Amino acid sequence: MSIDLTQDYFSLFEVPRAYGLDEGALEAAWHRLQSQVHPDRYAHLSDADKRRAMQWATRVNEGYRTLKKPLARAQYLLVLAGVDAGVETNTAMSPEFLMEQMEWREGVEEARTAGEIDELSNYTGGCCIIRATCEPSSHVNSMSTTTTLRQPTPCVG
Repeated sequence: MSIDLTQDYFSLFEVPRAYGLDEGALEAAWHRLQSQVHPDRYAHLSDADKRRAMQWATRVNEGYRTLKKPLARAQYLLVLAGVDAGVETNTAMSPEFLMEQMEWREGVEEARTAGEIDELSNYTGGCCIIRATCEPSSHVNSMSTTTTLRQPTPCVG
């Protein structure tokens, strides 16, 4: 058995190159490939063949994990199309926007910590959101305080 380590994951699993994916077909192909490339099948061969089997199994597992998760699959499709999503380095947001976000987060955290749930309405940006009553949890560890939301009620007006 030989696997072309340069072929894309969609070709490897013999599924269409598309975001919408038949997960049952993907899983069936994964099981089929795993039965063919599992390193235990090659335990009696030379060290070089064992390493090759490990590479095959790794490639199959990486492909399966990538195609199984919708976000990873979308990012992989972008890579195949030559598009750099820049998810790790995307800092194209304006400094004003980032400062506003930081201020909101700090304000929300301060209001949550102080138990001032009404103060949180200042951070909704004028949007009507679901308001919930917060109460401190009885479980408090040294690292954080947990807040539990009770029955949410729609905001009015």
